[in-house]
Amino acid sequence: MRWCVVTAVFGRNVRVAGRSATRTDGVPVPKGVLPEFDKDGWFPRPPVRIAMVDAVAARNVGLLPEPYLFQVLFHMNETMP
Repeated sequence: MRWCVVTAVFGRNVRVAGRSATRTDGVPVPKGVLPEFDKDGWFPRPPVRIAMVDAVAARNVGLLPEPYLFQVLFHMNETMP
């Protein structure tokens, strides 16, 4: 499991961008942006689709702060909520 950002909602599915601490492409988000981010990381493309029930059951650590949220949504070609 990895930390994710919900980028879009489609009925009973959501699209999420997963954060990687090993890849170095995509949107860089440094450690400490959220308390759970203990390593520098990136949100690479593409986002993946998961079931809404799985997204609701996942641990919510809060909203990714700006400017990172805008950058992730833009990189994933999503519109702002």
